[in-house]
Amino acid sequence: LFGVTTSRHRWSGREGRGGGGGREEGERRKRKSDPRTNSQLDDRHSSPKKRHPSAPQSSFNPSTTSSSNGVLTDADRGEWLTPLSLTFHQNKQQLLLKKMVTEVDCHQIQFKLGPAYGLYMMTRHMYGAEFKAGPGGTSERRKALVTGLKSISSHLKKTVKECRSDPGALAFWLANSSELFHFLQQDYQLGPLSNDYDIPFTHTIHLVYKYFITSMIKELSVFLPAFYDESTEADREDTPGGYNSGPESVLNRVTGGTESDRSKVIRHSSISGGYYSITGSKVSKRGRSTIHDVLQTLSSTITLLKRCHVNVTISVMVFSNLFRYISTKVFNRLVGGEVKHCGRSLGQRLSKRLGKVKTWAEREGMELPAHTHLETVVEAANLLQASKKYSDNAHAVYHTCPHLNSIQVSTLLELCLATDGETAVNRAVVDNLVHLARARDEVLQGEGLEVRVEEDLHPELLFHIPGEGYSGEVMTGVPSGLQEFIQPMISAGEASTYWCTVVLFLRTTLK
Repeated sequence: LFGVTTSRHRWSGREGRGGGGGREEGERRKRKSDPRTNSQLDDRHSSPKKRHPSAPQSSFNPSTTSSSNGVLTDADRGEWLTPLSLTFHQNKQQLLLKKMVTEVDCHQIQFKLGPAYGLYMMTRHMYGAEFKAGPGGTSERRKALVTGLKSISSHLKKTVKECRSDPGALAFWLANSSELFHFLQQDYQLGPLSNDYDIPFTHTIHLVYKYFITSMIKELSVFLPAFYDESTEADREDTPGGYNSGPESVLNRVTGGTESDRSKVIRHSSISGGYYSITGSKVSKRGRSTIHDVLQTLSSTITLLKRCHVNVTISVMVFSNLFRYISTKVFNRLVGGEVKHCGRSLGQRLSKRLGKVKTWAEREGMELPAHTHLETVVEAANLLQASKKYSDNAHAVYHTCPHLNSIQVSTLLELCLATDGETAVNRAVVDNLVHLARARDEVLQGEGLEVRVEEDLHPELLFHIPGEGYSGEVMTGVPSGLQEFIQPMISAGEASTYWCTVVLFLRTTLK
């Protein structure tokens, strides 16, 4: 009733329009006209492929022996060959969608990309000959496919909206929605039909990405006062276990350790590795946030993205937005006059604390987005701590903050003049720096941007859907945990009516 065999086929690929099956189909056609033997052709692909960092492992060890009575013909395997194929009765489609999307417990599922792989198999079946709605043939098949894809997108969107305050669930669906969309785009049969389904899918992916960024910004905002805290308490790093330790010590410092404040904390399951969320907009004044808290939040975020197998490029874009928020929020507090003693000592503290964030980013492979999007506040710190005593030093100071406009430079320097103890600021230096910064004004105006003192706190999100870097590009065979994800659906079919059957195809050998 339920047989398992193995396959070396990849799930998707970038060559041509096909995924794994598309490529295999292309290879099969090439063999007909190629004078070389099949074994010679197979030698080209005998070297091991490098696995993408976010790709899950395969749980199967494919056999390489062939059997004359074990070779699947084109008629046996249908129009497509993937490591795992799913068939079901058409009238059970919505029930299967509920099992794969709306009823999925993303915190307990072993294979985090199970829905993406399962939904892709559903889509392949909807395109297959066995899913024809009538005598209309290809046209009916296409109509059924588009209807099914819209239904999948609708279920995904509904689920995403319901979990919009759960970072763990959002990361899970960000990974699955983007992976599924990549499967569809790379499929040599489904890809050309993308005009019929890409808008609802891309909208859903953008939506879950937006929710995730909003959730993480809410987390970070609690700890950002640590950047301009005058005390050395903000630099403390004495939490046992480093950045990946549990949240208890952080919560005790931030909330003062009271039960009423702890009740505001939502602790998510193991999917986020001890990830936590503070739902209240205010934090008890009896505790101080620290730079360690900021780094721990960033570490929890990147751990969450990796565990959910989120595309690496998407992860980089996530941190681009988070770093930009840190820079903008802290910078706007500075130029808004909300920070006391805005002088050289503050600039030195800022540089030291931002340096810790940049060091963390380098260790995690996020140095490029950190360097790019922390630029504004880093340059503000450079300007504050630079020597402004001698007029001939203006050019040297300006080269440490070339991306600040004249209004921002003027505002920061005026705050320095108003700060007690900043008597070493030369008015001539201030005037020269403002004059030099007007070059930046011209650049901004040339780009149609307004020259203003504050940075835009709510700019357009930095996001596009990557075209590569997904697990399906390198995954061969059946991923570990996928069979367990589908098994309950098969069991449900055995208990009631026969509506779901799983068959695994092997190119050469049936076990």
